[in-house]
Amino acid sequence: MRNSIDILDLNSLDLVDERSEWLVDVARGATNLTHLEQYYPFLAFEVRRQGIEEELASLFTV
Repeated sequence: MRNSIDILDLNSLDLVDERSEWLVDVARGATNLTHLEQYYPFLAFEVRRQGIEEELASLFTV
């Protein structure tokens, strides 16, 4: 999996920033996890897996 992440450059600054913006939007209430799941299913999965749905506002200063 690490090789795929590197090949696809999924941890590039632009992509990390974009994912972070989505999480801030969820924390602000501008969107929800169901909507996030449509565009970033793996990100939504991780939020749920880690059980941090309610903590996003404190994790991402809004």
